[in-house]
Amino acid sequence: METEGAQFEEKGLISFYKSCSAEQLHIAVNSADVNVLNACLENPLLNELHVISMLRNPFITQEVVKNICSNHRLISKYKVKAAVIHCPKAPYNLSSEYVNYLFWRDLVAVAKNNRIDPRLRVAAERLIIEKLEELSIGEKIALSKIATQQLVKVLIKEKDVKIIKELLMNPVLVEDDVVKMINSTKDAAILTEIANCQKWRFRYNVKKALVNNTFTPLGVSLNILPMLLKRDLEAIVRQHNLNPMLRREADQILHQKGL
Repeated sequence: METEGAQFEEKGLISFYKSCSAEQLHIAVNSADVNVLNACLENPLLNELHVISMLRNPFITQEVVKNICSNHRLISKYKVKAAVIHCPKAPYNLSSEYVNYLFWRDLVAVAKNNRIDPRLRVAAERLIIEKLEELSIGEKIALSKIATQQLVKVLIKEKDVKIIKELLMNPVLVEDDVVKMINSTKDAAILTEIANCQKWRFRYNVKKALVNNTFTPLGVSLNILPMLLKRDLEAIVRQHNLNPMLRREADQILHQKGL
């Protein structure tokens, strides 16, 4: 009898959530009971915010996620698609389809989410790279601030100094990336920006790369010379492609220091 009573009570509760108020749904979508979650999906008052909360519920199951995705009214919402992708319980075949609908900023969020399938993160980065040419300068500047390591390796090839300025402050940018940037550019403005960047200007390999780039402004290179080691000063003296004044100054520093 107790079992029958409990079942009756559970059925009544499930029925309640199918028609409860929007305010009550805000509580119900965080339930640990899968039956309650599925009942909420049948409630006509269930809205986008309810569904997003449900997808963030740690007790949600793959079955419930599939039920959300099969509901055209719900899954047609952009933010619901994005929330499905960020849900660790979401089936990969569904998430991989929805990732194609995201804007670049939301793709970056996917690429940084370590709780989801790594294949989704890779796909998000690939889509951003494919969209890169379509982005405005302002969007690329914004992207440079939050780019992942993989995206940084692409952005270091950008020609606009405003983009590079923000990229230099990205926390995932490493010294090797900066050196590659120096070695691959002929833009004096970019080279000067790197030389003036407080985060990188004191790194030895950065200073050496700047001096060895023939497009670095002479004044910048001359200021760096006294900080270089003997072997690197000697190498500069021998490099005939560098400015003769720079080579003479390097030679003079060697003699002055008795090196």
